[in-house]
Amino acid sequence: MNKIDIRKRLPKTKKGKIILTVLIVVLIALFFFVKKKIEVMLTPPAKPYSAVVSTATVKSGTLKASQKYLGDFRPENDALITAKVSAKLDYIAGEGTPVKIGQVVAKLDSKDIQSNIQSLVYNKRSLESSLSGAYSEIEAANTQFANAKNNLERYQYLYKVEAVPKIELETMENNYKAAEANQKTAVSHLQSIQESIKSVDSQISSLEDSLTYSVITSPFNGFLVKKYFNEGDTVVQGKPILEITGGESSLVYVNVPVDISRNVKTGDTETLSYNGRTVQATVDAILSSSDNNLNMIKLKLNSNPFNLPAHTMVDTYIYTGSAQGFIVPNDSIVKSNGKTYVIVITDKNRAKFVDVNILAQNDKESCVNGELTNNSEVVTGENSLLLRIYENQPLEVVKE
Repeated sequence: MNKIDIRKRLPKTKKGKIILTVLIVVLIALFFFVKKKIEVMLTPPAKPYSAVVSTATVKSGTLKASQKYLGDFRPENDALITAKVSAKLDYIAGEGTPVKIGQVVAKLDSKDIQSNIQSLVYNKRSLESSLSGAYSEIEAANTQFANAKNNLERYQYLYKVEAVPKIELETMENNYKAAEANQKTAVSHLQSIQESIKSVDSQISSLEDSLTYSVITSPFNGFLVKKYFNEGDTVVQGKPILEITGGESSLVYVNVPVDISRNVKTGDTETLSYNGRTVQATVDAILSSSDNNLNMIKLKLNSNPFNLPAHTMVDTYIYTGSAQGFIVPNDSIVKSNGKTYVIVITDKNRAKFVDVNILAQNDKESCVNGELTNNSEVVTGENSLLLRIYENQPLEVVKE
């Protein structure tokens, strides 16, 4: 038997060696690919895992729909007290302090005001003391004027009958003009003093008003909920110093589109929600809003159920109409890739996706239509959980 010399059969050219190397690599890769394929074919299929879910029962019926808006919560009485004068703040009550109507809640430094009032009082007394002199001046001026007038009339007659020369008549005329000017000066002096006294009285009255403004009292029973300055600060006229709220009732103001407000009537009941808690409020009034195409709905509560400070925003659900269909919880509805569906549990505990249309919705439930049946079960939970469930997936129901 002839021996085969492999070295003689190997390609001797460079090109031949490259082709051989590539061929060997391809054969090795093909071997491992076929081997992996066989292993995958021989591996038993994985058992689908069950998703642990909570469920809710589908009911047919009518649902009152509502739309969520943000409402501005306010106590029935809410006073933002501003400074009417600029001064140093000597005293202010603490936040949270219960106050009674008329109780002093802040005091401003009034020493400068009192000093100015005292100065003006002295000035007024000085002016009043000069009044008697002014009246005496007028009396003397009136006497002088009356005498000058009589003398002038007498000399006019004497001159007419040529009993006195013209120069004496001219002297009497000049005396008359001087007396008339003195009379006007005396009257003007008196009026000036009187106007000065009136001006001082006005200044004193204004400062006395400012003095009353330096003592700030509560306009009603309630609580001091916020202070904007501390003792020792200088408050500025027109700027808020503190806020007081009170009253047994509370109010919520919410702006809604005009079309929505048309469905709302005084006396209707609407839902408020804050931090997971819900309460009912009564529509007290429907008001015009400064915003275009909006109306303001005023809601009233008999208390402060959330124990909130003024101007806290609360979720407010306003009635928008009603619809009839299948009622499901809001947390059973899935929206993904332009589709809206619920996950129905089949009699074999498998997931079945059922497309639905939302007809109406409130804060907890939705009214939908679709291929549902009364008393069927739908999966509920966080949206992230529902999105992980796939069609026909086994489900393990946890009873709550």
